[in-house]
Amino acid sequence: MKYIVNRAELFDSSDKKTVIKNMNEPTNDVEVFREEICKKYGCERALLMYTQVK
Repeated sequence: MKYIVNRAELFDSSDKKTVIKNMNEPTNDVEVFREEICKKYGCERALLMYTQVK
């Protein structure tokens, strides 16, 4: 399956939220993308909003 990640909400250890809008990043695996974005931005957890594409 292919997905387009539209938005991410990143949370650090103190539950401070950072929102990234209009990402439009393609990915084949949402969980791998979540791990990569957490490493890139140094967050503990990420909430992703995505749509499935054909």
